[in-house]
Amino acid sequence: MESDERRTVDRARTRNGELQLRAFEASGEVHHELVFDGTFLMASYNAPSSRALTRAIVDRVGGRRSLNFLIGGLGMGYSLREALACPATQSVCVVEVEPHIESWNRAHLGNSDILDDPRTEVIIGDFYDFVQGNPKSYDGIAIDIDNGPDWVIRAENRRVYSLSMLETLRTRLR
Repeated sequence: MESDERRTVDRARTRNGELQLRAFEASGEVHHELVFDGTFLMASYNAPSSRALTRAIVDRVGGRRSLNFLIGGLGMGYSLREALACPATQSVCVVEVEPHIESWNRAHLGNSDILDDPRTEVIIGDFYDFVQGNPKSYDGIAIDIDNGPDWVIRAENRRVYSLSMLETLRTRLR
């Protein structure tokens, strides 16, 4: 039975606020949405944008023998899945601030396979802090945090999109 009524699959109070995973059915498919403190964050029906971000990186550097990626934000796993789909991918480090997002990817979003892939490393922490404390370089870096610099959920995430951070990330690219 089709329904565009959203139901809460799970919710969690975190140090950052309330996080919800909601679901609804449309056109015979179950769609999921992530909501933070009542504000829409992302949805499974918006998968093409996350995939396109990572696909652009893969297309640019995909001729190399081995690729190492850094992804800011796990979300619904679309960027990670796209990076792992590239045969040259050797490793993908995903930094996600909310541990519930990783749990929900396993329990509700069907992403245990990509999270358990030996090429995947998930770091639970702040992306900005991770980059500042980790001098490693990468073949591709995707920032899939909030909805870009103009629509951040956590005020602290603005610094991810600062010119100084973007310069730091540029120096980390191989």
